[in-house]
Amino acid sequence: GYSYTEILDEDAIKMLVKNAKESALAIENEDIQFIYEGDKEYKEVNTYYKALENLPADKLIDLALSMEREAKKLDDRVVSFGGCGIGYNKAKYGIINSKGLNLENKSNLLSAYVVPIIKDGENMHDGIGYIT
Repeated sequence: GYSYTEILDEDAIKMLVKNAKESALAIENEDIQFIYEGDKEYKEVNTYYKALENLPADKLIDLALSMEREAKKLDDRVVSFGGCGIGYNKAKYGIINSKGLNLENKSNLLSAYVVPIIKDGENMHDGIGYIT
């Protein structure tokens, strides 16, 4: 059976076991079931950048305003913006099983977007693209 949780406390552990049992009992095929033991080694992957922690709001606002200024510099037809924003996200997750697999990863991400509105004669256009 399979079970997961986003919170790991005493109540969640009881719920995990109960749900895993119910999930296992619901299996209707005769396929052999196994639990992956994990690999012997895992490459370390850095997906968390301390420099992104606790960025002050005024710096993020300045960054958004500078993106708007840069968009206007790139094309003098930019008359307005359909949107402009900065987003920050962080996550921590893990995978644990009864065979000794116990992995954890944490990551964070800063994203930004700007949607310029272009006036071309009598027509107005907006658009968005992505850069990674």
